[in-house]
Amino acid sequence: MFEVGATLDWMRYVAGLATKHDGRSMDLSIAFPPGARYTAYTRKEPIGVVAGIVPWNFPLMIGMWKVMPALAAGCTMVVKPSEVTPLTLMRMVELASEAGIPPGALNLVNGRGFGTGQALIEHALVSKVSFTGSTATGKAIARSAADRLLRVTLELGGKNPAIVLADADPAHVIEGLMAGSFLNQGQVCATSSRVYIEAPLFDRLVDDFETAVKSLTLDHGLDPAAQINPLVSKAHQEKVLGYLAEAGSEVIQGQAAPTQGYYVSPTLVVNPQDQFRLVREEVFGPVLNLIRVKDAQEVLVKANDSDLGLTASLWTQNLNQAMNLTPKIQAGTVWVNSHTVIDANMPFGGYKQSGLGRGFGVDWLDAYTETKSVCLRH
Repeated sequence: MFEVGATLDWMRYVAGLATKHDGRSMDLSIAFPPGARYTAYTRKEPIGVVAGIVPWNFPLMIGMWKVMPALAAGCTMVVKPSEVTPLTLMRMVELASEAGIPPGALNLVNGRGFGTGQALIEHALVSKVSFTGSTATGKAIARSAADRLLRVTLELGGKNPAIVLADADPAHVIEGLMAGSFLNQGQVCATSSRVYIEAPLFDRLVDDFETAVKSLTLDHGLDPAAQINPLVSKAHQEKVLGYLAEAGSEVIQGQAAPTQGYYVSPTLVVNPQDQFRLVREEVFGPVLNLIRVKDAQEVLVKANDSDLGLTASLWTQNLNQAMNLTPKIQAGTVWVNSHTVIDANMPFGGYKQSGLGRGFGVDWLDAYTETKSVCLRH
């Protein structure tokens, strides 16, 4: 229900952008030959055919984040859903055809990334690729695109820190980071996975997180009362459990997982060592690291010690601390006293190896256009 409702909100936003995608006009100062005058303006022209490669975790919403700006900018789109979750986008394309979208404007192909995805990237008529997924796959796409200087937008992985200062409100921290860590079983690129807590508040928050995690109910996705559902596949379940097997630290788990289905019990890992894969890599599951730090200086060093920089959050009641620390956090989005709050009007994308380009916001369509300058002598 969340995914459908949010997709509609974004659709309305992009529909508005379609009527506001304007160039600029300017008078030029050059006067050659003497006495000549020039006026120039810019045009935003569709980049051409866009290939959208979509992940499995929000197959409808993220898929439409690629389709909508491409069509609004005047491009045509070939979208490839994940082979794990193809049905929602297939139905959306059927509905688009029934609604009257011209034949050929919106197209869908199914297949695996290695075959179908690679064929799209290498196709001579494709002018841009928009990809959401793992950093490793994003790098491979960038390498393939480099041969043709193909335009790419890459929204990749995150190993997102939450910085909790000693003056933070514990109730707000628990409320915000439980939602920001366990939404969709942690299968969210923006989710918080490393929580750095100043020492005076650490023990209190570990106890509070333990109480909250053990209260979460596990059941299948059609049960509206269930808060933790199965992971997407057996292979992904085994991957997440493999990270936990290496934890080697104090592990606090929630309710026992049902034996039928690809469940992983929501888990807290207390003070894991910095070199653990659990701390360095994107787990993409219901696993949260709680790490004690002595002060804000140490927490900045640890929070920024990552190849990734998608999102982060800062928890404090001190406005000066918030204003001083947010510019020093290496992430494309930094929330203060919240986490995983996204909106169509707020640009989204990553620092470092978390991606290239930005989605959303008033400039969203720019990534799907070329800018042409036109100069007139008069």
